[in-house]
Amino acid sequence: MDRRKALVAALVVALTLVAGSPPRIYGDGGEYVALALNFAYLRGPAIAEDAIPGLSAAIVRHEPRLANWDITRASVSGRAGGRDFVHFWLYPLLATPAIWVTDAVGVHPAFAFTALNLCLLGLALWICLPRLGAPALLLLFCGPIVWWIDKPHTEIFTFTLLAIAFALFRERPWWSMIAAGAAAAQNPPIAALVGLIAAGTLISNRACLRDARFWWGTATGVSLALLHPLYYLATQGTPSLLISTTRRSLPRLVEWSAVVVDPDIGILANYPAIVIAALAGFLVVLVRRPRELLASDVLAAGVAAAVFLFSFAQSANFHHGGTPSMSRYALWLVPLLIPLLDRAGRLGGRLWTAGLWSVALVSAVVCVFVFHPRMSENSREPTLLADYLWTKHPGWNNPLPEVFVETITGTEDPWLPVTTDRCEKVLLSSSGEGERWPIPCFPAATPQACLVPGFLCYANLEDGRYRFARATIPDGQHFKVRRELAWPASAEPRVRKLFIEFEWWRLHLAGADSPVLRSSHGAERVWVYEGPDRYLFVILRPGPDAELLLRLPQRMRGRLVDVGEAGQGQEIQFDGAPHEMWHVPLPAGSKVLVLALASAGER
Repeated sequence: MDRRKALVAALVVALTLVAGSPPRIYGDGGEYVALALNFAYLRGPAIAEDAIPGLSAAIVRHEPRLANWDITRASVSGRAGGRDFVHFWLYPLLATPAIWVTDAVGVHPAFAFTALNLCLLGLALWICLPRLGAPALLLLFCGPIVWWIDKPHTEIFTFTLLAIAFALFRERPWWSMIAAGAAAAQNPPIAALVGLIAAGTLISNRACLRDARFWWGTATGVSLALLHPLYYLATQGTPSLLISTTRRSLPRLVEWSAVVVDPDIGILANYPAIVIAALAGFLVVLVRRPRELLASDVLAAGVAAAVFLFSFAQSANFHHGGTPSMSRYALWLVPLLIPLLDRAGRLGGRLWTAGLWSVALVSAVVCVFVFHPRMSENSREPTLLADYLWTKHPGWNNPLPEVFVETITGTEDPWLPVTTDRCEKVLLSSSGEGERWPIPCFPAATPQACLVPGFLCYANLEDGRYRFARATIPDGQHFKVRRELAWPASAEPRVRKLFIEFEWWRLHLAGADSPVLRSSHGAERVWVYEGPDRYLFVILRPGPDAELLLRLPQRMRGRLVDVGEAGQGQEIQFDGAPHEMWHVPLPAGSKVLVLALASAGER
């Protein structure tokens, strides 16, 4: 395929996507914009105290959402008096020429990073196309990475440099090490790849010992990789400020595997086409020429994947935001498939090519919609797979508590308890005798194993009863209990008895969408458990003159119970015609009331 035509086509697609997306700054983008502006004003890389008001004003002028973002609080004072961000300055330095242009014409600085990102993507496409072919390139470059095209963030930088490093691994390892070293300057774990390329090249091709280009490439790659730790050692006395954002404990399997298999942030749920292609490519190489799986670049990709997964698992913020759903760390893994896809393309023949075209085309069409740059962050959460598992088969997956809490609540506040809409999956606190169960879920008796400090518990509703699974609280993470949305601890036995009496497991939690609940006045919220012959209405904080307006299908009777008080509650009865409007006055001053009704023939 002609590279020029491919590059023009890719540019047209990219510009079309960018044109439909307003410029915005997400995640750590404010840091990169501030650094780029600092360089553009011929300062830096550290930010001087007197430069902060001007940088803040320049950012807020284009991005009012960052009016409360404080550069001083987001940075760390250095030994020479300047301030450094946790994230390194090489990527924003590259955007400086484009920042001069955007600053001169008065447009959003995100456009400068868009221009840089497009240049990086174009360079990677130019290098990778003749080595991988069009279908593999379409699969890799028209995936979730498209969301980042117009964002001031390092994902395009890291993705493209890793792609270049693996595309040139065997043919021009000196350029491969330079690309890996540049990526490592921004993200230190990638430094391991420089050593892997050098070692793999020397093992497979001893002639490189006599090639000056190899040694220049090695020296440049190592120098770039050392730029990050040497700078921070000189200015901050530590090899990296990123260390402060990591955990100190050995990660567990659920943390190691999260960016791959987690149904919400993992690559499997968000980018299944790449997983299908990887498995199919592995099988093709295994059947046709298995010794190729021991090639230096394939082994280097495997070792790099293990290093990357370990570094991801050390992150103190798994659910980091700044993405529609898939963890941005997972994007590092995509270019690692280049050696495998390259071999599968050469060994698989026409059948492989046809199959890869089919997978790539379907994936590209889906990704340009679901990962269109205009999509807001967290807009695809929970994913279809996560929603299916957590509501239909909740016991099959117990994700990291941080991921579940922030996905369900839509905030970064670590509040418990948290539940899916219909109480299929609940994450409980381990607060001893305190509030544990969210209203309106059935407050099942919690096993002692769920009350151990350092652990939380998932309660998974299966076959009409809750089954419990412990979840470890990662080091340094703290959860708070939102008591106002939980059943009072003293009321749990009474609620449990009432729900069991009315056979709650036979009922469907309809929320406020039940056809029998026409409206509610004066209550903060109402939930409805409904069945063919009985109902449970859970009413949160009724105020003065509060009432329910119901249209019941038959005569019913039951009780209106204030669960915070001992006693049977108020007997109540409906003797009207079917679907006749029934006004039920509610006493004020209670935290939560339960109106339990069953058909008159059942009581």
